[in-house]
Amino acid sequence: MVNLGSMYERGVAVRKRDVKKAMSLYQDAARTGHPGAMNNIGVMYAAGKGVTRDVIEARRWLRR
Repeated sequence: MVNLGSMYERGVAVRKRDVKKAMSLYQDAARTGHPGAMNNIGVMYAAGKGVTRDVIEARRWLRR
């Protein structure tokens, strides 16, 4: 799911770039304990990609 999320985030090999879909896929992977997905969620919160920018939430995800 993380790789698919990255594809949607970057718009590679998918019909269109969709950062909200990417975030959803990252969250699914994070629920299974995938550390890369947790990192990607933190980065997206820090940058405000697909979500409202929230440095506190970003920090929480990046520390996991």
